[in-house]
Amino acid sequence: YKNSLFCVKDNVIMKMREKKLLSKEEEYTVFSTMENIAEFSQNLHAVLNAIFKDKFLRYKTKIAEVILQMMPYFKLYTPYFNNFDSSRQYLEKLRKNTKVTNWLSENEHKSQLENLDLSSLLIKPIQRLPKYVLLFKDLKKNTEETHPDYKNIVEALEKFESINNMLNSQ
Repeated sequence: YKNSLFCVKDNVIMKMREKKLLSKEEEYTVFSTMENIAEFSQNLHAVLNAIFKDKFLRYKTKIAEVILQMMPYFKLYTPYFNNFDSSRQYLEKLRKNTKVTNWLSENEHKSQLENLDLSSLLIKPIQRLPKYVLLFKDLKKNTEETHPDYKNIVEALEKFESINNMLNSQ
């Protein structure tokens, strides 16, 4: 997931900036907070990776506790969710711009974009938060109530469900 976000950041957003294909307003309309989400995702990955490399003990490690500490950063997804319909619509409008269309046709479905089109990459943050709900449901189901992280798992699940419900209602 993190790699997909950086794929868009490095191979689309930055390259489109270099070529000045979009105004700042157009760029925000299409990509919204994706760069911020990418940076957060990289930080989350680094923190979790450090836990698994250095200190992971199955019956003691508190992964959900770390997720709860980082929970405020998941708010970065809110503007992205709120803007997503506008992003898709505007991207379709931009496909009528010859420069943008030419650039996309040269770059989409190539290895640097994971052999996907831009729309398929832009939906990944929308799909991510529901995956956290599924992950924490599974963790809760497979964690003993006596585990030191069990209450954190339950709390993280509740928070992710709440975030998802709020975003879906918007």
